[in-house]
Amino acid sequence: MGRREEYLADLERRARLPAGFSSATTSIEFVPAERPAGSPYTMNLALVTADGPDVVTVGRTTRNRVVGAPVVITRRNLAGGTALIVNNRISNVAAPGGMDDAETICRTVAAELSIGERNVLPASTGIIGWRLPVREMCAALPDLVRKRANGSALPVAQAIMTTDNYPKLASRTVCGGTVMGVAKGAGMIEPNLATMLVFLFTDLRVPRGRLDEFAEEAIATSFNRISVDGDQSTSDMVIVMSSGVIEPPSGSDEQIAWALSEVMGELAEHVVRNGEGTRHVIRCSVCGAPNAELAYLVGKGVVNSPLVKTAIFGNDPNVGRIVMAVGDALSGDRAMAIGAGAIHPKVLSVAVADRIVYEGGVFHLDAATEAVLSDALEAAMMDEKCRGYPGNDATVDIRIDLGGGTHRTEILGSDLSYGYVHENADYRT
Repeated sequence: MGRREEYLADLERRARLPAGFSSATTSIEFVPAERPAGSPYTMNLALVTADGPDVVTVGRTTRNRVVGAPVVITRRNLAGGTALIVNNRISNVAAPGGMDDAETICRTVAAELSIGERNVLPASTGIIGWRLPVREMCAALPDLVRKRANGSALPVAQAIMTTDNYPKLASRTVCGGTVMGVAKGAGMIEPNLATMLVFLFTDLRVPRGRLDEFAEEAIATSFNRISVDGDQSTSDMVIVMSSGVIEPPSGSDEQIAWALSEVMGELAEHVVRNGEGTRHVIRCSVCGAPNAELAYLVGKGVVNSPLVKTAIFGNDPNVGRIVMAVGDALSGDRAMAIGAGAIHPKVLSVAVADRIVYEGGVFHLDAATEAVLSDALEAAMMDEKCRGYPGNDATVDIRIDLGGGTHRTEILGSDLSYGYVHENADYRT
């Protein structure tokens, strides 16, 4: 059995939907109006419905000021959401008639399920600016509804992929129930909530206020702590649905919150590891900050630096770029307003792969350190030929101590490779 088959078999073992949920997937072919010549395109559709006695749905969506019609509708329908309809290939962002198209799809799904139109949450991902093939999509919906079953969610994880190298699914068993989730995302990843879509399902009954609180906390420490390319999508969303089938034991809040955080954390790391062209995952830990926001700004500044990202891709221990990125992040207007001015270069320390490279205002570099760092970078590199499964679980570890407080955070990012450039230069062609 190959690595891809082993990975899919492992996902399948933990992919069963929680009680009270059913799903189905299908594919259609269409000729885009914006490119009428050439071969037809393929689009996947995925439907997940919650049929429990007390369905609760919460979520977060992108803060990008330009958003797709599905994001607008999902925001409106979120509180009553009991059905998700997801398509890949086209994101339905600012397309002519895009709102009417999305409403038509929601209306068709609602009629087939015998639920209200406001119970349907649409999500779309893919090419920005093109119109959805509404006629072909609506024609496929009756059969999609009929095929629903409480089985594996792996087909859903596969159906929502675009440029993703492999499907992403995670689950935890807790308090007699299950928390499980699927995600897609490989490029245009700089979540700020929340082309990243994440859907979590649990059969545990959780009051809306508590579920919203748990989701907020879990998103803050997972999806809001990752970046692939620094570009925030027009379509990002994280949706959490509870079917309410299982009543958890009294005092279970902490365990349920833990499970949500675990599932989101695992999915978030896979989004980065699955990033377009990603060969290294960067784990940047920042401590010694006077507040959490400054730690966040420094961590994001490092993982989003093109010079840091390209050096790591090339297995080049050019640590001067990391220190540059730290200093640059500390110099911004927002950073200065929240205490960066009190951070002196002489109190900073930077370590890469557990090796101190900057401390006391000077670099600590020699031939032995260069060799150790080069070896660590090469060991963390994923094989570009690896397709259909995670290349490894290694990270390039960067540790930054600002020496000015007690707050800390951790940011995950990716390198910047030739593969990323090729993927996005050829995305539509």
